[in-house]
Amino acid sequence: MDPKWFEKSGWFYRPVSLEGWFLTTLAFVFCIEVVGVSDQASHSFGGTLYRAFPYLVSTLVVLGWIASRTSGGGDGDHADIEE
Repeated sequence: MDPKWFEKSGWFYRPVSLEGWFLTTLAFVFCIEVVGVSDQASHSFGGTLYRAFPYLVSTLVVLGWIASRTSGGGDGDHADIEE
């Protein structure tokens, strides 16, 4: 049986298990820390965004990928599509 950590809700995935909540909280705390560290080293909002953007996007992309793979909505290989 595949784990179901997230459930698709419109465009987003919401955590439905303890593992999903832990992973979401971990990603959120990491993003807050990245913004905090980036803000200490910059003098403007643009500088903070410039420094934090790659980390924020990478974290959210990985979280979205994990959520899509553990949402229980199929394995994503489109095996039922005839070519």
